[in-house]
Amino acid sequence: MNIVTNDKLLKFMNRLSIKISDSGYALLDDSWNQQSVCSPFSRLYYIAGGEGYVSCSGRKLQLLPGNCYLLPAGLRIDYHCSCYLEKLYFHVNLSFPNGLDIFRHTEEPLRLPVNSRKTHRLLQLYKKNQLPDALELQTLLTMDLIRFLRLLPEEMLWEKRYSQPLCTVFQLAQDPVSAATTVHSLADALNISESSLNRKFRREMGISPGAYLDQLLLRESSRLLLETDLTISEIAEQLQFGDQFYFSRYFRQHLGEPPSWYRKRLKSIP
Repeated sequence: MNIVTNDKLLKFMNRLSIKISDSGYALLDDSWNQQSVCSPFSRLYYIAGGEGYVSCSGRKLQLLPGNCYLLPAGLRIDYHCSCYLEKLYFHVNLSFPNGLDIFRHTEEPLRLPVNSRKTHRLLQLYKKNQLPDALELQTLLTMDLIRFLRLLPEEMLWEKRYSQPLCTVFQLAQDPVSAATTVHSLADALNISESSLNRKFRREMGISPGAYLDQLLLRESSRLLLETDLTISEIAEQLQFGDQFYFSRYFRQHLGEPPSWYRKRLKSIP
């Protein structure tokens, strides 16, 4: 008997996180018109009818039937429909253990062809409530995420082997995400100086630990604003900002608008 195993691949699979935070079937008109939208999740669109377009950095992409589109997390995108657009949508985060979305470095929306039978099947499954239907729907979505991943440069697809101090930072920074977590508190937990942590982090991640903490905190802030009915004050308290005014100032400084405006604007964008 001969048994071949691939422990490295198994560990890689178990470290991936795929989360669908929202979904829906939308019939849109010319009121679907928003500018400079920066989402904490990637948007997956299956176009069933009509047309619209998205634009990013001056480049315009039509949304047409027979296609699936992925609008990457963190990218500032304009949305527009001149008349009528019918689509099935999913808000997705695909992350490594560091908590950052795999598509976050993608510089433009992605498109793949999808035949009409598949789109019809997705719509059928979406209207059902049985476990086999949910698993089939999840499988079809995962297969398309795989196709989108294959469009990315190979170096973006492999998780780096981080040192133990950075793995500890990832765990502490996400459990839970909090404004109380600082570079100073992380350095103390590792029993090293802040300058040593900065050097290690920049060498392995390419960004400072402070920038990493900001990315996690802004993503969690955005998620709570869009996926819950918590008040601004309750979100500020949950994230340990001290008060909602400090939270609002922090959010506006990084994303250019108060959290209340962000919530109202993005909740209207399916």
